[in-house]
Amino acid sequence: MRLPILNQDLEKIKNNYKNILKKDENNPSTNNSLGVLLAREGNFEQALEHFKKALKYKPDYLECYYNLALLLTKVNKLDDAIKCYYKVLKLNPNHIQTYNNLGNLFINIKNYEEAYKHYKKAITLNPNYFQSYYNIANLFQEQRNYYDAEKNYKRAIQLNPDFSDAYNNLGVLYDDMLKIDKALENFDNVLKLKPNNAEAIYNKSLLFLLKGDLNKGFEFYEYRWKKKKFTSIKKDFSKRLWLGKEDLSNKTILIHSEQGFGDTIQFCRYLKFFSKFNTKVIFEVHKYLYPLMKQSLEVEQLVIQGEKLPEFDFHCPLMSLPLAFNTTIDSIPSFKYYLQTDKDKSKYWKDKLKSIKKIKVGIVWSGSSTNKRDTSRSIPLEEFIKYLPKNYEYISLQKEIKNEEKKLIENKLHIHFFGNELDDYSDTAALCDCLDFIISVDTSVAHLAGALGKKTFLLLSYRPDWRWFLNRDDTPWYPSITLIRSDSYKNNETALQKLKSLL
Repeated sequence: MRLPILNQDLEKIKNNYKNILKKDENNPSTNNSLGVLLAREGNFEQALEHFKKALKYKPDYLECYYNLALLLTKVNKLDDAIKCYYKVLKLNPNHIQTYNNLGNLFINIKNYEEAYKHYKKAITLNPNYFQSYYNIANLFQEQRNYYDAEKNYKRAIQLNPDFSDAYNNLGVLYDDMLKIDKALENFDNVLKLKPNNAEAIYNKSLLFLLKGDLNKGFEFYEYRWKKKKFTSIKKDFSKRLWLGKEDLSNKTILIHSEQGFGDTIQFCRYLKFFSKFNTKVIFEVHKYLYPLMKQSLEVEQLVIQGEKLPEFDFHCPLMSLPLAFNTTIDSIPSFKYYLQTDKDKSKYWKDKLKSIKKIKVGIVWSGSSTNKRDTSRSIPLEEFIKYLPKNYEYISLQKEIKNEEKKLIENKLHIHFFGNELDDYSDTAALCDCLDFIISVDTSVAHLAGALGKKTFLLLSYRPDWRWFLNRDDTPWYPSITLIRSDSYKNNETALQKLKSLL
């Protein structure tokens, strides 16, 4: 059995290498080995110098080119990494791992054709190379080619039955296809191999929430903080985390917002529950939400993220409040509205729009491109406007739009854009207040409209976010919102057709 190398051993080995280089500073093997250790420690610049020195005195040093390519990938110099890998292949055209790694790099730069070609070359050299089957499956999944993705995940698992990542991603694939039982089965397969795997438990939480099993869903949702990567950074405070158990009478609690703006808007409704405990609430929010929350919420103190926090006794992430308050699908705190608009700002927009005599409709067709499901929820404006009747006037509620979208709007006399005047969400709220109704894809503006009680048509992709549940056209979170669901995971055309029939 190979024992792990301890940190003190690494330091000893590193010093040995340095002593060798004092006598022979140009030794290729030692420079390469020291480079590997330095890279492992995160000393990338020093590692790079040693790799370069090794290659200077041994230009055909395959192993060093390979290690250098790994380092360049880590520091995001992808073009240089690709060149290094090709030097490896020049020295050894049958280097399987290099073909696989090149495939990964081409995925990163969205060159799917080259990625596929390199993965297939690795499999040609070794038909049992399960890692490349897995990577091909990931490629197909990103392209929403679910049939071929499924086939390749299964092949990778067949070759390596203990491949937990493949089970997890196959579960995500079935999740995207709304094959919920199959998705849960694969997440459970991960947990058989790795009982506390946070990725699998978190993925299960989203499915339980989607199905409406909020008790189990929110319990598992706490594993979001144990994932390798998560949208928000876990905040470590010396004060205790409150999840509903401790007595809060005459105490002060910090509620810190997390994830997106829409999440803050949706879950700030829970803050009013603390009044029955005689508890002081400090609420930390993003600066773009601060004016809206200040005019809407009754809390002890509102703090902008990044500012110094006052003293508190307990803390709780905002999206842990449903768990703390034992929320079920029947006990979701539903209000006609719970956010307020700034009257002066509403008057400004009413005066600005008074020349528009037709029905005024707010529209949102795209969300943040950083959202992993954005390609399935956002709709190109050119496609979106095909389904909008011309007897209305449309007001864009998006702050930012692409250049080609600006040109499109300029040529459509019944669409207006005021993004340069929307400094924060209180401005957007005031503009929403002056509209007759709103049409939106799943973005923060849809949550804002619902929290203001505005009539809203919400277009959902085939696999909706968990908060919209399944098989219903209403939502207990926002009584004023009508849900319009797509019937196909390939595009949102069916949702747009349904919308058109309702307008």
